Amino acid sequence: MELFRSTLLNYTGTDEQRIDNKLKLVHFDNANEFEKFSGNRAITGLFSETWGIPLAISLRNQDVNSRSDNIYHEYVHYFMNEKSNAVYPLWYKEGFAEMLSSADFGRESAFVGGLPKARDYSFNRWGAYRIMQVDTLLSPDMENDSPIYWHRFYSSSWFLTHYLTFGYLAGKPDYRNRFHNYLLSYAKGDRSPEAFFAQLKISAKELQKELMKYRRERLHGFNIKIKPYGKKINYRALEDNEANFMLAEVATELGNNQLAVNYLKNLDGGKSGWRRMAALLSVLVMDKEDVGKTAKFMEQIESKDVDDYLLNTLFSRYYLNRMVVAKESGTDFDLLYRKSVFFSRKSIKENPSYIPAYRNLWLAYAENGETVKSVQTMLAVLNKFPHNFNVNAEIGFYLAEQERYDLARPYLSNVVAWSHAGSLRDKAQGFLKAATDSNSKILADKSEN
Repeated sequence: MELFRSTLLNYTGTDEQRIDNKLKLVHFDNANEFEKFSGNRAITGLFSETWGIPLAISLRNQDVNSRSDNIYHEYVHYFMNEKSNAVYPLWYKEGFAEMLSSADFGRESAFVGGLPKARDYSFNRWGAYRIMQVDTLLSPDMENDSPIYWHRFYSSSWFLTHYLTFGYLAGKPDYRNRFHNYLLSYAKGDRSPEAFFAQLKISAKELQKELMKYRRERLHGFNIKIKPYGKKINYRALEDNEANFMLAEVATELGNNQLAVNYLKNLDGGKSGWRRMAALLSVLVMDKEDVGKTAKFMEQIESKDVDDYLLNTLFSRYYLNRMVVAKESGTDFDLLYRKSVFFSRKSIKENPSYIPAYRNLWLAYAENGETVKSVQTMLAVLNKFPHNFNVNAEIGFYLAEQERYDLARPYLSNVVAWSHAGSLRDKAQGFLKAATDSNSKILADKSEN
């Protein structure tokens, strides 16, 4: 992974200090165990923007060239979000990620520009998986749920990006400056297909002809020198409780709470790390029927003197969950509120970069009716972490639900720009459509008056 990260830094000319957010990388030796987390036997890696540290999981391979393109592809998206808040067209986002993720590593360099193994099927065939027409690629059908359609889209995105980036090395027209100008224009809001062809100063028909010829050329690219990793790497074996807690935490971050509970049931109360496991287990199994049981359990492990930001964040989440249950049942929740806020603040003091602690705090404020405090906390976190996907989504959805579409639009636009097809992207697009409809109605009302 560090070889790929170094390649990405060198290729984009990014300073090491610009991308300094930690990444949690978990390798699995066992394919069956990996599948429990990925939910997909066909992939060997995935990347997820979690509320905490960004997460990558992969299935361990035997050699450096037999690695997971998937995990590299997703890391490129994360890298670009951290590096820039610019909005890019979907085809370029995916094409750039495909192009970089297919890097081939040598001893001291990496070649960028080769054909991604997963796209060979499209590139070298003319049937159902054939490369898309450019005008189709520029306006993808976001409602299409065909795997073949999206396989073609990713292949075509890579091919067009490759041509505009490396085509000049094969004696083709040099589009790099024009392409750069198009991306700037797109980021400013000029996103029509016509703008693309106008900036490149070529018609769709002529560009399609050039691309068809380019398919028969030898692919060119760059050899990127890999910087040696000069920092010390510390190694140590995890104890059983530590390993089970880590796996349970990964499972919850990927939305599989039952898998997390299965790992947490291996808790050994006689070994270090048992408190974290017990606290997370209490958070996951607590429901309206289990409040009394988990409350007694939590009393045994709770401590106001523990300087462990993860443990204190779990305490704050546990009391927040109980606060919500008490509020729904109409019982007093003041003590639960104060405990949740106390542990959130304690965790933030211990680790000012851990977003889940802030989230517990703004949710507790919101449940207590302190809307201003809740919003102020969200905005403070956004100011500290402007490129965090989940924070942008939370603020955008909150403002949109208050019908403050004017304020919500930039955050919702980030959610759409930074995400793949899915429920969050659909929700953001739905709010953006509502914002457009609302704005049109206001303009219509004004024109009538």
